[in-house]
Amino acid sequence: MALNPNATLVHPVQVNLTAGSESGVALLIGGGSPDGNVDPWNSAGKGSVHLRIDATDDQSPLYVKVDADGADDDWVPTVVHMDEAARTLEANLTLDADKRVYFRDTNCSIYSDSGSKLYISTASGVDIEKMKVGSGHTFNHLLAGSATISCACDASGATIATCVSITGLTQTHKIFLAPSTISTCLVLNKWACSPGGGVLTASVVNLGAASTASANIIVSYLAIAACGI
Repeated sequence: MALNPNATLVHPVQVNLTAGSESGVALLIGGGSPDGNVDPWNSAGKGSVHLRIDATDDQSPLYVKVDADGADDDWVPTVVHMDEAARTLEANLTLDADKRVYFRDTNCSIYSDSGSKLYISTASGVDIEKMKVGSGHTFNHLLAGSATISCACDASGATIATCVSITGLTQTHKIFLAPSTISTCLVLNKWACSPGGGVLTASVVNLGAASTASANIIVSYLAIAACGI
């Protein structure tokens, strides 16, 4: 249905608190973002509103005047749900405990619980590139995920090498694996990145000194590289 207005307002519109009093607050309508050093945007009072008629899809068309310095940044765009425009905050953003900041495309999140512990939750296959902990210990590259280790041992109990490819792994990583038990007899003995990087080499020992068929275990790994201050 076509718009059939009962009244038409022509830009700029001044909004007064009471009849006969001038508030300086205005409703402005136009293309583009407000030009803060040009009238009527310059002379409009703080609290004025600008409606942008050519806003990009999924970006806010609403600007509010928050300062009176005769500058473009006197006017700030409001944030709308699913806003796709870049926004800058110059003050704290406060969340209740256990409320998360989500990164939509990767399904990662950051949050803190009521016990003052910080959690970083990542989806499978997502790497944490850099983290600073405490008074200055910096982890420049972290890898985390899961991998399947397969092996078979003969009755001699000899150590058997097993290799798992992990993208981004280097010889500078300190590697942690869990769990360490593959079966009743097979136990992970040591692990490291092979020369050239990218491959986790795990040594498996047969504690039972008996022939053991091929066994698989899914291990969780955490690899930390380039620890520094």
